[in-house]
Amino acid sequence: MDDRSVHIQKKINKEVSECNFITGCCILIKKEVLEKAGLLDESYFMYVEDLDYFYKTIKSGYKLAIVHTANIWHKVGAGSEGEISEFSAYWIMRNRIKFILKNANFIKKLSSFGFIIFTRLIKFFEYWLNGKRIIILAQVKEIKDVNTKAD
Repeated sequence: MDDRSVHIQKKINKEVSECNFITGCCILIKKEVLEKAGLLDESYFMYVEDLDYFYKTIKSGYKLAIVHTANIWHKVGAGSEGEISEFSAYWIMRNRIKFILKNANFIKKLSSFGFIIFTRLIKFFEYWLNGKRIIILAQVKEIKDVNTKAD
């Protein structure tokens, strides 16, 4: 299994298959997993808590699986004022950085932060052109805040 996750958007001819990530909006967790791996890290508050939890779960020796016959409807952005907002931009950036600092080794931290910088430059340009400067300010604020506060 590689280190990235994808949403499956095509029909699969299996009822169940192994995966490396399950979005928090559609999970069932056995009691024994909660007892061994623990609970979700509440300090994330919103966004990336599921990634952190399943990373920890896999490290605890469990496998993740998708039941392809299940149907999940998830209203993206319902808890955060829409698909992208000042609120969601801040918390997504905050928790991406938190996850990397908490879980990555030096090389992965270096490559992850390089990736974030590269992609943010592109997204910031897009936000600027579309008049969404508040999103840029929210993510820059979090990058600044990460150096001044501890969780």
